[in-house]
Amino acid sequence: ATHKNTLGVLAFAGALFLLWDLFDYWSKTTKQVSTFVLASRILVLLMCWYLLTIANSATSLVCAVVGSLLLIVLNLHSLNRSPRMIEGIGIGGASLFLILDSSLGLKELIVVDLLGRDLTLTTRTDVWPILIGFQDNPLLGAGFNTFWAGERLARLHQEVATIVQAHNGYLETYLNGGLIGVGLLLILLASTYLRIRERLLLKQPGASMRLIVLITAIIYNNSEASFNKVGIMWFVTLYALMDYRAQVHPRSTSVQKRIQRPVLTERPA
Repeated sequence: ATHKNTLGVLAFAGALFLLWDLFDYWSKTTKQVSTFVLASRILVLLMCWYLLTIANSATSLVCAVVGSLLLIVLNLHSLNRSPRMIEGIGIGGASLFLILDSSLGLKELIVVDLLGRDLTLTTRTDVWPILIGFQDNPLLGAGFNTFWAGERLARLHQEVATIVQAHNGYLETYLNGGLIGVGLLLILLASTYLRIRERLLLKQPGASMRLIVLITAIIYNNSEASFNKVGIMWFVTLYALMDYRAQVHPRSTSVQKRIQRPVLTERPA
């Protein structure tokens, strides 16, 4: 990793999937747990958290904390297969956060006191209105990954120094794809959630992890831009977005139909 945010997202992804692997290993192991295997995985997990603390990547640290807490909560048997209960807790938690933020300034406490950042998210919120002002085509955008190019890039460098991304995945999508691109992104996220919800109802393995990856990707893109960009976070997000279905061989299907076909026998006269 050559940048603190790259190191941060690498450590975040490692910590999240290693914790999931530990839960999965613990639940599937019927015999005595191997001390060496368990200790080695815990050691690598602790190394990921150490890297998160020294990388100074606040976004990755927040996503790692949120993702790990969700993974622990969703591994409770009463929640793991109940989408309605998960949705109720999510809505209740979001409502509680808004109430505490309006009354006690919870957002300022987290961003300033705990993360050591300012409320502009290190000048991000100051830059966003400037970038919107450079949007020439609100409906279609500048084109796929072409906003930061050409004469516009030269003019942007006079306004926002040398940054080459919006540090917000939704704004970045708007700059490149316009309102249509943002709409398609929201449809993709919504359809992904509905597909994961169906997996939860069917008790399919990995459904809760897909949900956690989707939630952390949505949070991550509030202060970083990973949608539609080749990188670690985008590949992690693809785990939740893509659906892999086993292809049924035509021969096996025909054999199965022959097995299930009832056998007719003649009745004795």
